[in-house]
Order: sequence, then structure tokens, then C-alpha cells
Amino acid sequence: SYRLWHLARGRFSAVVYGDGNRFADGIRYMADIFAELGGPRRVLYFGDLDPQGLVIPQEASARALAIGLPAVEPHLWSYRALLALGEGHSQPWEGESPSSTLCDWLEDCAEPARLLFSASRRLAQEYVGWEDLRGKNHADEESVQAS
Repeated sequence: SYRLWHLARGRFSAVVYGDGNRFADGIRYMADIFAELGGPRRVLYFGDLDPQGLVIPQEASARALAIGLPAVEPHLWSYRALLALGEGHSQPWEGESPSSTLCDWLEDCAEPARLLFSASRRLAQEYVGWEDLRGKNHADEESVQAS
């Protein structure tokens, strides 16, 4: 869906499929992608809204910073959309309670994520699909981020 959105709107420099935990392992290859793009860019991440889905980008970010690459940031528009579209559709999540600071990475989405996790629930990123993205452009994203 995000690849199609990029092709339709030119929103991103590149779209990389992270394959869950493999994203953190492969972060070192971002240097190769940046070389193809002519230099470093912001690295925005969107994944499942569950504890592991937040550990992955934060681990990738730490690895990126350690080798001189930009930090991995949340694509906040996507997380806001996921929280809105997924309302009432969360799935059960079983696991240890995450640290109280895990959600801080999500900035203004941190508190809704904490509430989701405290109810032992999760949201799959797939709730934000092509049908939700195809009509959105950069101006739509900026207006959502400003709200």
C-alpha cells in the first residue's frame, strides 16, 4: 500500500519493507540506499502497534545512530491513522507488560498506545491500507500532523 502511495504521490524517497525483526538487523544497509538517493534522508517507520512493533524501530534507531546514520522516527500520520481506523478492531495481545517508556517514541501517539497495551490489545499496521491512502497527499498528511 505504501509503495503504491509513493508511486502515486511521490511522498517518500524510497519505501523499504522491513520484515519485522529483520529491519533492525538490516539498518546498516540504509547507507547503501542513501548512496543511491544522493545522501541521507529522514527514516520514517510504520509498523504494528504492539510492544514488539515499537522495540524494532527503536533498536534499529540505536543501531543507525551508532554507525552515523539518521535516527529512525515514527511516521506519525500513519500511527494516527492506525489508531483511528483500528478503533474497535484491536486484537488480543499476550505478553509481558512493556516498559513504561516504550511508547514515548510515538510522541503524541504514546498515550493512546499505552492505553491499548494496558488493555492487552494490539493493532496490525494493515488496518491502514491502499483504500485509506490513495486519496491522501502531502497536504493531508501535514494537516493531520498539525492536529
